[in-house]
Amino acid sequence: MNIIFVGYLNEYERSYLRYKTLRRLGHNVVGISMTPVNWKLFYQRHSLWARVRWKLSLPPDSTGANRKIIERVRKNQYDVVWIDKGLTIKPSTLRYIKEKLPRTKLVSCSEDDMYARHNQTYYYRSGLPYYDVVFTTKIYNITELKTLGAKRPVLFLDSYDSALHRPVELTEKDKKRFGCDVGFIGSFEEDRAQYMLYLAKHGVMVAVWGAGWKKWVNRHPNLIVKNHSLYGEDYVKAINAIKKGVLSFCVT
Repeated sequence: MNIIFVGYLNEYERSYLRYKTLRRLGHNVVGISMTPVNWKLFYQRHSLWARVRWKLSLPPDSTGANRKIIERVRKNQYDVVWIDKGLTIKPSTLRYIKEKLPRTKLVSCSEDDMYARHNQTYYYRSGLPYYDVVFTTKIYNITELKTLGAKRPVLFLDSYDSALHRPVELTEKDKKRFGCDVGFIGSFEEDRAQYMLYLAKHGVMVAVWGAGWKKWVNRHPNLIVKNHSLYGEDYVKAINAIKKGVLSFCVT
């Protein structure tokens, strides 16, 4: 199939893994990234105007993804336009796809709770009725997304990439860097932090990697906050080195 894949095409994003999987399956896939490639998401500071627009639920299209989609659709035929989350993809862009290529299937995919307001934007909510399929990992979102106009919400299971997430041989240096009895890899969220603190207070030493944990450094002697994210092979090595991993419903 000919597919336009619109997502977050940095190596540390699960969106990028889906893009690569579609290509491995033999599809002809054109990638359009909604964030600059190689952009370190949690270390790049938005301009004041960009932050204001995010607050207004009208985020800026920093990579020109809407324009690139329209240019592709204008010139070529596609079987599927797949959009991961799509917070910056405008409903006018989706409407143009439907008018120009009425047989093309529009697919939305997200592992987040897209009924929660903090995960949405005005563009996302307004665009939902245009999608033929809306994939979600949240069973409770099936009914909720219908109330927002989604025509066909479909549940898909959390998964892993067998090409990346695999057993690896660890060096002594790797074991020293990542080895721990209990570990958590994921961005800061208040409920996650409270779970980690609960374990720490009950005598469990927990190592934490991820973005946004800076204020939790030295919060408790048993809570070891590494205060940086893990990507690619480092992520894989850490998973192999951690004896027991703490899971969240939405680990990143």
